[in-house]
Amino acid sequence: MPHPTWTHGVLIHRVVSYAVFGRAPQERFPAMNGHDIRQAARAELDGYGA
Repeated sequence: MPHPTWTHGVLIHRVVSYAVFGRAPQERFPAMNGHDIRQAARAELDGYGA
């Protein structure tokens, strides 16, 4: 599936693919609840670029 991408001052069309092999995300990453997600979002917003 072509996907328009602006890079280095040029509009190109890249092919977007999806990873369908490997372990399920639940096996690789810990479960997160709403509080955990909000805390991570705040850390991102208050972090490097703030």
